[in-house]
Amino acid sequence: MEKQKAALSTAHSNLLQANSPAPSSTAGRGLSVAAKRHLIGQAVRKNILKPSAKVASRIRTREKLIKAAKNLFAERGYDGTSVKEIAKAAKVNISLISYHFDGKEGLYCECLSTIGNTRVRRTERILTHPASVEEFRVRLHLFVEEIFIAHLEEPEVSKIILRECELQMPFTKEVFRATFLKIYQNLVEFFNYGKDQGWIRNEIDIEAAMGLFLGGIIHCAQKDWMNEMFFGRTMKDQKYREKLIANAVTLCLDGCMTLPKPASRSSL
Repeated sequence: MEKQKAALSTAHSNLLQANSPAPSSTAGRGLSVAAKRHLIGQAVRKNILKPSAKVASRIRTREKLIKAAKNLFAERGYDGTSVKEIAKAAKVNISLISYHFDGKEGLYCECLSTIGNTRVRRTERILTHPASVEEFRVRLHLFVEEIFIAHLEEPEVSKIILRECELQMPFTKEVFRATFLKIYQNLVEFFNYGKDQGWIRNEIDIEAAMGLFLGGIIHCAQKDWMNEMFFGRTMKDQKYREKLIANAVTLCLDGCMTLPKPASRSSL
């Protein structure tokens, strides 16, 4: 803290000097005020924004615990995983779980929150209001692709989510509401916007349709190992994944979108 105060004081003094006319004899003669401010800003960031060794160590410890916990929770479930096993896998002292997360329950919620917030940010960037029906289709394609790729990158996450949906542990309810539920809500809002634009049929119940659509996509991702085992097809293969995404989007939109009016007899 004292080092940070000293750095701030030095930076403040330098900034004042940078805003004052420089004597002709100074070494900084010829530098513009903007250039001096840039150099000062670099010094401030180097001395203040860079975390101390102690803070960096705490961050690394948290990250190691979360990573180890995700793998163990996915493999053995919440009840089947002990804090001792997590600490051993993370190669840290067991007391640090209580220090950083107030115990196993807090660590489990942090794992879900970390996963959920990352997924929410990604889907929010994708499901913005499209300018055309063609862009609507493209964004839905990207949304499905994001879910599939996220599963391939972190298959253990899908196991945790599936198990959590089945167990419905009370202490994780708010975490789910604040994260994973938002993905569904963003998808519903995206399709409601499409309905307002006249692209989606009025009789479609958006919430029900998106529950079926999203549930089907997630199930497809979670059971990819079965598809590979029995049929020799997997989302790991980019060509097959692209075909799967295209089929999912087509099935959804063909069932939801307004159809072009049939040509009249006189125009045939």
